[in-house]
Amino acid sequence: AETMETCVLTADEQARYDALFFEAIRYKERGDNAEAYELLRTALAIDPTAPEALFEMGQILVTYAAYGDTATYQRGLDCMRQAALRDSFHTDISEQLAACYARSGAYDQAIDIYRHLTAHRPKPAMLIKMAGIQEQATDYTGAIASIEQYEALQGRDENTSLVKFRLYSRMNDYSRAYAAIEDLYTENPDNLAYRVLLGDLYMQNGCKEMALAVYHDVLAVQPDNAEAQLSLAEYYRHEGPDSLYHVALRRVVHNDIIGTADKANALLRLAQRQPETAADSTLFMQLCAYALAKRQTEPDIAIVYFSYLKASGADDMRLARAGEKVLEA
Repeated sequence: AETMETCVLTADEQARYDALFFEAIRYKERGDNAEAYELLRTALAIDPTAPEALFEMGQILVTYAAYGDTATYQRGLDCMRQAALRDSFHTDISEQLAACYARSGAYDQAIDIYRHLTAHRPKPAMLIKMAGIQEQATDYTGAIASIEQYEALQGRDENTSLVKFRLYSRMNDYSRAYAAIEDLYTENPDNLAYRVLLGDLYMQNGCKEMALAVYHDVLAVQPDNAEAQLSLAEYYRHEGPDSLYHVALRRVVHNDIIGTADKANALLRLAQRQPETAADSTLFMQLCAYALAKRQTEPDIAIVYFSYLKASGADDMRLARAGEKVLEA
């Protein structure tokens, strides 16, 4: 460990240092970093060991170093490093130093700082930040360990499970990647959304038959499950046949559990299909008529309907009626 020297100031020196430091902060807040730099330089001449002045000086140097001016940038990092070493109580100094190291590609130094900060009393936010830097450094095993340390403190959730899925996928360990989502569902068996999430990830990664099996499993348990119905419609939109896509889409629009925005997005995808078939067009008009016959509290479906009519060259009267539906919502 480095030995840190400290300065013992007289009352007069302390008063002069404080006045210079706070004046520097005022100039920095106004955006006058040149004047702030000079005031900090004068303050550090009185107390070269003051962590707050070293930190502010380092921030100015790092932030305003000219492109390619690595010497100035490094001076800034050195100032911030000295500040962190001299003031271990204020962890935000160390965290900002770690962020600077990460931005400059010095991932190992950044990770070392977070390892030190989380060694004894790990904070969840710090573990997440460390995992992010480890992922940037392609230390996927280390990132997973940090996420699991976070989960030990906060519990497993959808976000951490998805991060682990991504990390294991980058390691080409798809067995553990899918297991991360399966574990989430096992812990929350009443939350079928996590089961659908697994199906969506199967679909995104080309495991189409497994995705379809998951959607059908969920709908067998809960036929009106919104997430599963939306995902099944998307599956058939890509994979066909059209007859099953149309059946799935009709169920989506008729499902009162599904929100207006999701229904509008599903209808928009139908409207944008290329090449559009007569059956697609007929179904689109039928489903819009069904949806718009009900009182609309949001304009999403009406906007999709209006846009479709306009692109199709509908006459002014039909467009005017469709426009009224938009304004009614």
